[in-house]
Amino acid sequence: MVNKRLVSIAHSVIKVKKCDIIHLIEDGEITDSGKYEELIQRNARFRAMAGEK
Repeated sequence: MVNKRLVSIAHSVIKVKKCDIIHLIEDGEITDSGKYEELIQRNARFRAMAGEK
């Protein structure tokens, strides 16, 4: 079995919705990481970028 890792940079939050893990980067630093639904729940900035209330 071959393990693969894909790194994708997206400016549209909808494009990362199905990713296993998302790293939120601000000013060159990782400020939060997790699955889409986890970030929506706990991170106001990510929630705003996703257009969620």
